[in-house]
Amino acid sequence: MASAAPAAAIEARLRAQFTAAPIRTANDPAANPDVNDGAYVVLEFPGGTAAQITIGSPGSNLFRDLAVFMIHVFVPSQTGEQAARDMAATIATIFRGKSFSGVDCQAPYPPQEDTGPNGNWFGVSFATPYKYDLLA
Repeated sequence: MASAAPAAAIEARLRAQFTAAPIRTANDPAANPDVNDGAYVVLEFPGGTAAQITIGSPGSNLFRDLAVFMIHVFVPSQTGEQAARDMAATIATIFRGKSFSGVDCQAPYPPQEDTGPNGNWFGVSFATPYKYDLLA
C-alpha cells in the first residue's frame, strides 16, 4: 500500500489529465461498471518499500518510499484491443519521467494484456515505479 501523500498526488494527476474514461480505485463502490457504459480505468497501489535515508534532528530526517502504481484499462469484450492500448499509452505519458507534488515517476513498464476477454471485459495493465521523499 502506498503512503497517503503520493497516492493522493498520483490519483489527482490522473483525474485531472485523463478524462477519456471513468477512473475507479480499489475501494470504489462502482468497481463493477455496466458494459454499456464503455471503457474504464482502475488505479491501484500494490505496494513498495520505505526506508529512512538520513538520521539527524527531528524534522530533518529523510524518509523515502520506492513503490509502483498500477493502471488497468478495460474495454468491452469484442471491441478490439487497440482502444485499451491507446488509453494505456496516453496515461503512461502523463506519468513518464514526471515529477509533481514530491512524486518522481520513472518509466512505466510496457502494458501487459489479459490472456483474453474475461466475461464482458478485455484489459491491459501496466505499472509505473515512483520515488517519494518525506522530511520528518
